[in-house]
Amino acid sequence: MIKYIILLLSLEPTLAFANSIPKLNFEYGIFDMYCHPDEEKPITSEMQKELTDRIPQFQRLWNSQGEENLRATVNLFKLNFNRKEEVATLILCPWFPPMSSPLMIRMRDFLKSSTKDPKPEFYFVALTFHELLHQYLDSNFDQFLTERKSPLFKKYAKEVDGVLVHMHLLAILKSVYLSQKKQNELQKIIEWDSKIPGPVYKRSWEIVNLEGYEKLINELMASKREYTH
Repeated sequence: MIKYIILLLSLEPTLAFANSIPKLNFEYGIFDMYCHPDEEKPITSEMQKELTDRIPQFQRLWNSQGEENLRATVNLFKLNFNRKEEVATLILCPWFPPMSSPLMIRMRDFLKSSTKDPKPEFYFVALTFHELLHQYLDSNFDQFLTERKSPLFKKYAKEVDGVLVHMHLLAILKSVYLSQKKQNELQKIIEWDSKIPGPVYKRSWEIVNLEGYEKLINELMASKREYTH
């Protein structure tokens, strides 16, 4: 009996986090019906068909690679995702960026019918992971992010708000990809993120690489006990 109790206690952390990641399902909903594209960036029937036909492919891809990223995040912080299920709406509307709430992923960069040079599938996984990390940080480190009292927040206080929102998030992403020995994928993710119009992603990655992702992770680690609910 004593050995059995000891075994349960030793397994307790694993059991606690075994089901801590959300089951993510992808769908192409009605959002694009309310989008107003122009002649240069249309939404064609070919795009809609390709996206609809490939949803099972993207689902399998996420199940095999994306969930691995979520588990690595939970193992890093020993903190759960807030939801057990989540739906990601895939969109073709050119005017809306990917976002975490509501969770929407713009798919034009991944379809042969909408671009001459589609991004590889691993960038779709990284993009979706990025948006889910916003949810993870908001549910586990909300006060830390809003109060911004850490040394690195103070050091970069003059940066635009988007940089302050993203620098810890991208540190997590870098930590997860390095832990899985995906350096080549990470380098391409940084490259493509840095080409997104505006200063936010390029500057955020510069800070992560300049300071070292470990410093940003350590700030989150130090704050989780105080701010976790």
